[in-house]
Amino acid sequence: MSRPSARSRIDSTRTSGFALAATRLGVSLSRTFRSLGTRNYRMYWLGQAVSTMGMWAGEVALSWLVLSVSNSPAVLGLSVTIRFLPSIFLSPFGGVIADRFPKRPVLLLTESCQLLAALSLAVLTSTGTVTLSLIFVLAALRGVVDALDMPARQAFVVELVGTRDVGNAVALNSLQFNLARIVGPALGAALIGTLGIAACFYFNAATYLVVLGLSLIHISEPTRLLSISYAVFCLKKKKNTKNT
Repeated sequence: MSRPSARSRIDSTRTSGFALAATRLGVSLSRTFRSLGTRNYRMYWLGQAVSTMGMWAGEVALSWLVLSVSNSPAVLGLSVTIRFLPSIFLSPFGGVIADRFPKRPVLLLTESCQLLAALSLAVLTSTGTVTLSLIFVLAALRGVVDALDMPARQAFVVELVGTRDVGNAVALNSLQFNLARIVGPALGAALIGTLGIAACFYFNAATYLVVLGLSLIHISEPTRLLSISYAVFCLKKKKNTKNT
């Protein structure tokens, strides 16, 4: 029998190396995105990705609208303060509500309020009846809703994936949020440049329709009990830390 040439041995080694690298990459990706293997979390993650992109597009449109109406950088800064200040002070109370009430109804309520606020801005802008006072009221309303929405959204993850994959799910949530923070403003700028500010608000309102998908998510009782057990474990660990 003829011995394999040096070139064939090199090609065989190279092929084996590529196959090993591909296998390792596949295993790594499966571990990185393992939480998406859960149907409920996958639906939730995709819905939140679309909704968050719309939210950031709406933030760009809101700033542009305030600047167009007032032509004042100071008023623009005031609108941003009104928009985000309530969420800073009210988030602790939102966390209490998220702990005491089922997360899914809370999220349906908050996302529906965001939908109505975005739709109101869209209608007011397209009809030319928008004023700074109305903008400030709607911005403050969105800030209050965010204070309830964000704690419930983060706590809801435990009910979707259980305690085993909660770390991975939280990391994927952060990935989704930061990607949306990049893509959303770019989409908002494109919509404003081509279709106008009102179209951007309509787009934002449309993305909140994904909350309807949340109503299709069924949380099994064992997973819900796991999330309660995880919360009790965290409280006990916090108490032990304080005692020591």
